[in-house]
Amino acid sequence: MLPAAECAPIVLAMSPEDVVRAWPAEVPLAAMISGFEGRAGGGRSRWSILAIPRLWSVVDPLGDLVPRAGGVGPLHAGDLPFVGGWMGVLTYELGACLEPSACARNGRAQWPLGAWARCESALVHDAATGRWWAVGDADELPCVERLLGGAAAAEIRAPMFDGPLRSEMGREAYVRAVARAVEYIRAGDVFQVNLSHALVGTMRGTPRGLFASLLRTAAPWYGALLEVPAEIGNDLGGCAVVSASPELFLEFDARTRRAVTRPMKGTRGGERTAAELLASEKDAAELNMIVDLMRNDLGRVCAYGSVRVECAREVEAHGRAGHAGDKQRSGGVLQGVATVSGTLREGLGLNDLLRATFPPGSITGAPKVRAMQIIDELEARPRGPYCGCVGYVSDCGRSQMNVAIRTVVMKKRGPGSGSRDSGAEAGLAGAAGAVTNSAISAPPRETCLREISRRGAEGAEATRCERWDVRYGVGAGIVADSDPASEWRETLLKARVWEGIAGVESGTASEVCGPGS
Repeated sequence: MLPAAECAPIVLAMSPEDVVRAWPAEVPLAAMISGFEGRAGGGRSRWSILAIPRLWSVVDPLGDLVPRAGGVGPLHAGDLPFVGGWMGVLTYELGACLEPSACARNGRAQWPLGAWARCESALVHDAATGRWWAVGDADELPCVERLLGGAAAAEIRAPMFDGPLRSEMGREAYVRAVARAVEYIRAGDVFQVNLSHALVGTMRGTPRGLFASLLRTAAPWYGALLEVPAEIGNDLGGCAVVSASPELFLEFDARTRRAVTRPMKGTRGGERTAAELLASEKDAAELNMIVDLMRNDLGRVCAYGSVRVECAREVEAHGRAGHAGDKQRSGGVLQGVATVSGTLREGLGLNDLLRATFPPGSITGAPKVRAMQIIDELEARPRGPYCGCVGYVSDCGRSQMNVAIRTVVMKKRGPGSGSRDSGAEAGLAGAAGAVTNSAISAPPRETCLREISRRGAEGAEATRCERWDVRYGVGAGIVADSDPASEWRETLLKARVWEGIAGVESGTASEVCGPGS
């Protein structure tokens, strides 16, 4: 049996990926997987959190962007980053509410601005030590009892696409958009703008199956999985958000008031080396612009003199790659990254920090407001969760949010239908109850336990062949000397996270994006 303490170490000879695979299909899951033993950067991506979402709340831009933390958390938590709290997503379109002049077509988006789930209990894994912790109410983690009883990781069927991914925007339209952005830059409207397009397709499998595959192949530093109840409404309800993000948007500790952001610009794949990326003046200029933007954003809410650039530029290896000095194997990419920090002023909190910095500068451009206006003009569709953020807010005062790049938004298809079923649930298996005052609660603990006992493996098997519409955004930072065709190819490098899974074998335009792209 689990220890009765609110925060206690447990013996669990499984990796976070194994726990994702073994998590009962009937129990909803919210996960942040951010630690991989033996990997460069493990100190920055150390912790994994797997939690049961209980109560969902929709973001109100006139109120709190993130819920208030519930307190200091349990005793003896040590340096655990999560001791119960909230996990959720903010969509890119929230930025239009924070800065209305940034978008002329605010009404076009059906996406809610975000949603947060209250998670009283969780499993927390420390990649630095290999240890597991159980936090919160042990009775709310029936899967832990099952795992501690010797259950092995489930054999989740590998996800498969019905055909190649294709660009919703298409190569020709994207190249034209880049050329127009370059005109704006040369006219002095903006220094840099991040333009994206979406790769779309249909997949057979489950969000958890896709997430587990991404954990194995992409080893994301800031991976995340959210299964959003259908009752949230609009386009976000019934979705699953599966993120293999390599980029940190914000880390914040309310106890020290320290905030950290790590913007990422510059991508290389194939047989490229870190030296080649570091030698690129274009990539260096892109990153420098975003560093200045993030310094300015942090300076709006941080103590005078506290904002500093801890590292102006370094190269990290992400995906199935070696160390940053090595040539890259297939599936891995090199990224240029900077680190900027500051100390929040007294009297301000996480919501103030988010209002000053969201959306992330690396996926907008500089100056931010004008870049967002150009994005609104040149991109045909709202971004939704892509280029927003996914993260957690812990009761102990710590929070972490990724930049939701390398992120898939999945929507379950209705039975026998070729179109999306807006009322379908994204892998929640009936776990959400009624909506009351913008809050959605999961069923009582006893209901979960009873359903697990009754349905068991039958329920898990029934979810393995679901069909989902998938949407995967990719983008590139456009500057004055950008070549439109080269920027198109750079966006496709971001699709390398798919290599080796779901039937995608190559990162080339023809094979990833399909005919007509």
